[in-house]
Amino acid sequence: MNKVKLGISNRHAHLTREHIDKLFGKSYSLNVKKYLMDKENFAAEETVILKKGDFQIENVRIIGPERLRTQIEILESDQKYLDIESSRRDSGDLKETPGLTIIGPKGTVELCEGVILARTHIHLIEEEARKLGLINKKKVKLMHPKKGLICDDATLCIIKDGSSQIHMDKEEAKKFDLGNDEELIIS
Repeated sequence: MNKVKLGISNRHAHLTREHIDKLFGKSYSLNVKKYLMDKENFAAEETVILKKGDFQIENVRIIGPERLRTQIEILESDQKYLDIESSRRDSGDLKETPGLTIIGPKGTVELCEGVILARTHIHLIEEEARKLGLINKKKVKLMHPKKGLICDDATLCIIKDGSSQIHMDKEEAKKFDLGNDEELIIS
């Protein structure tokens, strides 16, 4: 089966242990608001403020668990509002990306790099990938059964378990009038 459900995401932050400590206090544990598709990642109850110059965006959700590197995923409209120049990138591709200030209830973090516009990507269960002959990090096309080509450079992220899902930010999804849980075809 080469149909996968779409999961639409908003701007969010992935934080390291060190940055969680600075923003929320030493040894702070993030609280689960909702588990995501793989039951390991979760939307946290906690949010932060993103600030660049005189502009800030409040209530930016944290996605847990903690990561090895802090990464902030913003929308195109955020990029314009914050006057940040970034490009569409795969998660973790943070070299030479812009930074900003992250504000939490107990402190701030000056991030030198780590702000990206996330490239549309597919979390595909290993077994499904094998059946389709697809390999990790391969670029694929995504088609809508009625609307045609949606994306021609989505990145495959092979996962061991959980459920397969396409991740696209809400502004990209809006361009194509797509909703959560719509099925797209990998080609």
